[in-house]
Amino acid sequence: MNDTIALYDDKRWSQRNKTIKYDNLLYHKIMNLKKMVQT
Repeated sequence: MNDTIALYDDKRWSQRNKTIKYDNLLYHKIMNLKKMVQT
């Protein structure tokens, strides 16, 4: 039972990490675009 929960939690955690990484990439892209627009 506990193993199943741990596995599920692990999947959820990796999914969250992927989302955070994606958000960071998006953030940097937007910041770069803003810099390009400013100069």
